Amino acid sequence: MRGTVLVLVLVFISASFVRAPAIGQYTVGSTGTVVYPAGLPSLYVDGNKIRNATSPVFLLGCNVRGQAFNPATSGKYDDWYTDRFLDAANIETYEFNTIRLVTHWERIETSQNPADFSYNDSYIELIRQTVEAYNAKGIYVIVNLHTHSSVNDLARFVPTLGNDGDFSDSFYSDVSNTSAREHLKRLWLRMSETFKDYAGFAGYDILNEPHRSTGSLSNQEVADLWFDMADYVIQALRANSDTHIVFVNFAPWARNTGFMTRKLGDVNVVYEPHFYFGINEADLSVSNNDYAWLQQQFNTYVDAKMRQFNVPYIMGEQGFGSNQINSGDSRDIWLRNVLSIHKQSPLMQGWSYFCYISYDGVVQGGGWQSTLTEYLP
Repeated sequence: MRGTVLVLVLVFISASFVRAPAIGQYTVGSTGTVVYPAGLPSLYVDGNKIRNATSPVFLLGCNVRGQAFNPATSGKYDDWYTDRFLDAANIETYEFNTIRLVTHWERIETSQNPADFSYNDSYIELIRQTVEAYNAKGIYVIVNLHTHSSVNDLARFVPTLGNDGDFSDSFYSDVSNTSAREHLKRLWLRMSETFKDYAGFAGYDILNEPHRSTGSLSNQEVADLWFDMADYVIQALRANSDTHIVFVNFAPWARNTGFMTRKLGDVNVVYEPHFYFGINEADLSVSNNDYAWLQQQFNTYVDAKMRQFNVPYIMGEQGFGSNQINSGDSRDIWLRNVLSIHKQSPLMQGWSYFCYISYDGVVQGGGWQSTLTEYLP
């Protein structure tokens, strides 16, 4: 409950986790400036735990995205800003302490060619205002860089395959001063200018699902080059005295950690697999609800590598979009099965449902919120 430190001793984790305390409402000064109270302590990685200055913290929450699943074709980009206060108040009632805010690369960066490095300051300001709105409700914000259905726009300045979210070999292998890694680095350095000193900024989710479907590079080569690329971005942030956590997805598929051969170079990193096993992606129905099979997918494709390298991770995406979940239906059974399985790992430090959507402040779907707080700390 908000305003109370909630400590839950879990049989599968030796440490206690706390949710973020409430920090009060915002106020409006005489000049019309919105002022938010301080109060959210900064997060950092300690060994294989996420914590603040006083306690380990389990990042429990949901992805927040705009109305349009395919913003590049519908033109409805990231309207989470419009109803940010109402949405933050809704999510506070779920007793969540974190959101993963879905932003789009082609909205932050407006470069017209590989040699150009230009940014949309107005869009970054909307992100900042949204972060503050959630922080005022005691909710941390992970800013996630999405590329879904936007590669045609990204192709202006980074190499893509011209389809949904997939990048070409040179996206990973090019190390020139106009390369994709240079664009990604400079984007996050621009974001760092705004968020470096925000305690309620949980961290930088530097690239959502960096996929590669075809090419001459092997899957292992793509995975290794992606970690090199992530290291390059993280080193630049640290050189800029930015100590925020960096969240890193997996390549060439976000739900498969099996190509991981090493840790990243920085210790203040949280790894981020996604889990959609047993879900039909076309209509978000359930294709396989067998508990033993789901357990095998989790053990094989997610948890084994996390345990091998003893690293903290969050389950960054999984869920049924804006579909309603009803008690006892196939989606509800899938969610309860998956939560039961995932929480067995002591290295899992967070769980984020995909996703929370509202139209004009009216939440679409539901039925999953109370289940998350029932199963997780």
